[in-house]
Amino acid sequence: MCNSGITHLDELQINYYSSLAKHLGSSARYQLLGDLFATQTIKGMQNLIPAIRGKMGNHTYYSFSIEPEKLLKIGYVLHRNETNNSGLDEIQTYQRLIKKNRLNSIRKFIEDKGYFANSIIISINTKRALRFDLSEKQIKDSISTLGVLHLPQKYKSAYIIDGQHRLYGYSDSKYASTNSIPVVAFENLDEAEQVKLFMDINENQKSVSKNLRNTLNAHMLWFSPKESEKRDALRLRIAQYLGEKNDSPLYNRIIIGEEQSTPHKCITIESIRIAINVGNFLSKFDKKNILTQHGIFDSGNNDITFNHLYKYLELCLLYIKNNVKTEWEKGSTENGFLVINNGIGGLIRVINDIVNLLIKEKNIDPLNSTPENIAKATYYYLDPVCRFIDSISDEERNDIKTTYGGNGPIHCLRYFQKAIHNERKEFYPEGLTKYWEDHGKEYNQETITMLADIERNVKILIRRKLEDSYSSKWINEIPKPIFTKASQEAVKQEYDTGETCDFWDFITILNCKDIITFGKNWSDHFSESFTLDSEKKKTGGKTAKTDWMNMVDKLQKKAGKANFSVSKTDYLLLKEISARFSSNN
Repeated sequence: MCNSGITHLDELQINYYSSLAKHLGSSARYQLLGDLFATQTIKGMQNLIPAIRGKMGNHTYYSFSIEPEKLLKIGYVLHRNETNNSGLDEIQTYQRLIKKNRLNSIRKFIEDKGYFANSIIISINTKRALRFDLSEKQIKDSISTLGVLHLPQKYKSAYIIDGQHRLYGYSDSKYASTNSIPVVAFENLDEAEQVKLFMDINENQKSVSKNLRNTLNAHMLWFSPKESEKRDALRLRIAQYLGEKNDSPLYNRIIIGEEQSTPHKCITIESIRIAINVGNFLSKFDKKNILTQHGIFDSGNNDITFNHLYKYLELCLLYIKNNVKTEWEKGSTENGFLVINNGIGGLIRVINDIVNLLIKEKNIDPLNSTPENIAKATYYYLDPVCRFIDSISDEERNDIKTTYGGNGPIHCLRYFQKAIHNERKEFYPEGLTKYWEDHGKEYNQETITMLADIERNVKILIRRKLEDSYSSKWINEIPKPIFTKASQEAVKQEYDTGETCDFWDFITILNCKDIITFGKNWSDHFSESFTLDSEKKKTGGKTAKTDWMNMVDKLQKKAGKANFSVSKTDYLLLKEISARFSSNN
């Protein structure tokens, strides 16, 4: 706005307000007035309101009733920012905060003389303390006071924390000046508190999904005084833009707000937020706002950092998309593994690994290089990833896709790391060799054979020792519940098949543990045989020294499943166990 009071709206701003009007209808004029005349006095506005003043959560608040048209003039529902000059982000945030269909239905409800008994929650922004004239009459011993509140006579001075639909429903209504609506007004809540209050209200109503909270936080936490929350907003904003910008390689592939998942749109904002967070793209802070790790792309300014990091990630993902187009288009269909949470989470993590190598080996400084130049250097290491994706086997594809939960993106990352290392030896992330020793399935087949041998030989040894010591009375040295259950299963199996069954066929490795530790069995018969050479000095008695049997049981339960893999540590322990009981039999 120039000194003569004339405001120039460029094409982008006109498009913004046109889009806003399509969504909010006539209510959009209040945001326009607020943006044009923010903090200017509204001439002729009657601003004296009977109210009750109180304290809640260390905050001053006022409770009162007001005509909707008055609150509409001073109210606003969005903290605007300049990250996206087109207004795309603000329009989409409006669409999430205020649902057009719900707004229309509330307008009709009001016109049909409907009313809402619950209060609208606002925060009044004022440089000076709100004026509150105490009433001559006060209630003795009450912590609340009666009086007249002087509302600011200024546009954009009351942020609507909760109740946007109820308030905007009165826009253009004949009841806007004749009805009154209940309001709880806080004084000068900081933006972080406003966000927290909004979330608390909606959490309690169970109406805000995790994905919608993340989408709103991308906007609302941008203004938080807490550095960690501002960085979280930055991660979420990057995820949101990757899904919403039509030139993004992930356009329409990320679930935004309350959208439903589809085979094509199946990536969550949370998965991208986590992928960016686990690395060192951005700085990290503790609860006291103290820096604990400096981010390699972090300039200290959210707007600058966003533009820089977003562009770099966009270029890297676009490069992969252009080189593996068939796989990229699959989503979760046709056993697709790449453009799902696991695949994209793995890609973002490996891109972080690559840029760290570039900093170390090529002296690239992300803060002083253009995203385009950093991306060009990154492509050399992304080429092996693209070749791996193009030649992936069905077993590897299924292994990545069916590793669920938080381990999924990490497992995918390790495949990408291995693919790069096989061609670029200087790329050697920490823990890569150890990971594949534990997850490479190299020991699977031998392990399955050893598990069966161990259980069989353990049972032979227990049976022989009990029968040698107690003859026909060996049964008394087995816990009764174990004997009963195994006997019943043997009888049932014999009845079903007609074949004679041995009671011991239905004894598990955990049953064996219970038998050898039952009564005096451990001290009288089994302590020497069942204590491994590597664990003779282990403390904890029979419970600790038979813990290896729990490990055997866990591996038995996992064996044969799609994601079954044996760590090198467990494999070596099994080798010792197998050798011990083979020699004893």
